[in-house]
Amino acid sequence: MDFDRLLTRIKGILLQPNREWPVIAGEAESVASLYKRYILILAAVPVVFAFIKSSLIGYYAFGMHVRDSFGHGIWRLMLGYVLSLVLVYVVAAVVNALAPTFEGRKDPIQALKLTAYAWTASWVAGMAVVIPWIGWLVMFAGGLYAIYLFYLGLPHTMQCPAEKRLGYTALSVLIAILLGWVLAAILGAVTGAGILMHRLHHHADRAAQADVASAMAQLEDRNKRADDADNSDKTAAEHIQSMAPDRMRALLPGGLDDLTRNNARASRQDVMNMQISQARATYLGENGQRVDLTITDTGGARSLLALSGMITQDMETVTDDGFEKVRHDGDRIVHERWNDKTRSGEYAVLVGGRYAVRAQGHAKDFEVLKDAVDAVNLDALEKLRDAGVGGN
Repeated sequence: MDFDRLLTRIKGILLQPNREWPVIAGEAESVASLYKRYILILAAVPVVFAFIKSSLIGYYAFGMHVRDSFGHGIWRLMLGYVLSLVLVYVVAAVVNALAPTFEGRKDPIQALKLTAYAWTASWVAGMAVVIPWIGWLVMFAGGLYAIYLFYLGLPHTMQCPAEKRLGYTALSVLIAILLGWVLAAILGAVTGAGILMHRLHHHADRAAQADVASAMAQLEDRNKRADDADNSDKTAAEHIQSMAPDRMRALLPGGLDDLTRNNARASRQDVMNMQISQARATYLGENGQRVDLTITDTGGARSLLALSGMITQDMETVTDDGFEKVRHDGDRIVHERWNDKTRSGEYAVLVGGRYAVRAQGHAKDFEVLKDAVDAVNLDALEKLRDAGVGGN
């Protein structure tokens, strides 16, 4: 396996797709060579990281740390991997069958190229599952960017006229979503992964409801500007150190007004040359108040968060019981959620595209959660990001 060639292709299709697609279309390939040299490797990325998250790192829910069993995680990893390989082939077959409808040329190898290389963005973004609370944004962005790559690649691979590619893209994506639901249902039935099925439905619904034409126009504008700029950026290849655990732990406030700090801890993990540090503490008070404060330095994974900046928009939902918002505060992304009946919620801020600070739990009011995050010096974190500070 030529990993230099693999990495060059990944970088090319993600950063310079307009230049890469004509090269891809002209390459002599077969189903076996595409799977052996590209699909088998890239398709493993999201399922491996999902296993790391569910069985090695675990999730925090209602103040408890939940982790899937190792055996169950391996079984789900293997089955999910096989189903993803099948899905790529089936979607490519559908794309090929649709070609005449949109005045394109049927070619099963070109259809597989188109599907596999466009899917690169989604596969790479799958690593973000290990990033707390903001990870879904990166994965959602990766899915949208994959749609845009598909849109760009159609004229080169399937010989589709430019005026037909939007409809070709939309129909192909809808069918791919439906097929994904079917395979997710199989995975859920076999492994008991009902939560996975719910999340796939949730994110697919959001993608289907998005204004695809507008999103692709924005992405195309960004891509043109990137093509005009110097694309020799080496940051993706750098091993950026995240902050050392002792420094992360020192960022946690000693107390929060009438809440007392309990069980403060910090750790740093290195996964596939990507470091992520995290510090967390629990703050307890009267009347059942409990706030979990988490600070995460995404370190070497911060380049993945750039994808979320392409599509993150302000959103607001208000109900009888509370509210949920995603908003921008300058360069920061803020997530707010509160339920008046349960007196629980979350306040989280992404600082400088690198540091995520989140407070969640039960409190007397939403301001307690907001004050918890504000107790962390966000401006100082931003300066650390600008100075490139990390490591020990």
